[in-house]
Amino acid sequence: MIDFNNLASCEKRSLTTFCDRAKALMSRRMLKNGLPKIELKETISLNPPTFECEATLPDEEEFRSFLIDLRTFISEKEPNYFYKVYNILHRKLNDKALKDKLVLVRKEFSQALKQGPISIINGTKKYTPKYIINLYLNGRYFHDDEEKRIELEELEHSLGGEAELKFIFHECARKLIKCIYILHQLIRENVNNLGF
Repeated sequence: MIDFNNLASCEKRSLTTFCDRAKALMSRRMLKNGLPKIELKETISLNPPTFECEATLPDEEEFRSFLIDLRTFISEKEPNYFYKVYNILHRKLNDKALKDKLVLVRKEFSQALKQGPISIINGTKKYTPKYIINLYLNGRYFHDDEEKRIELEELEHSLGGEAELKFIFHECARKLIKCIYILHQLIRENVNNLGF
């Protein structure tokens, strides 16, 4: 067990912010009944060569709000950055089984950001889920980075729309949410005097 009162103030802030943000994320309308499924249907014709993609996507406002909430868990400067909270728990927990569980959760979180269900490669550039999320955040939803916006629009255009990118994001988010939930539960079950 970790005694919350014995933690440094920055560690306390990280743990409480993580728990607060995790609860806020889980209460999003988009997640109330489980993350909505994005259906992706692709058709490839050989004569003449064509590629079509149909997708059922979540509401744009819900997607934007959800993405902004998720951002804090993957942004290094935030107090509730996933790896920062992981490191606090890994340092402070003494139970080997809990540490092993932490390591598995961290591995799954890292893998979700590195490899999606669809690989998008342009020349030598590979678009990881983390990079795609970064394009959405910085090029469209959170900042107005012109280069990111142009890159995102060009990528969407070359793919025939945003369906594949949102599908990759969606599948990544599904895995990240699971890891965030597990880490949140580990905090609640293994930190004394947390205050909620």
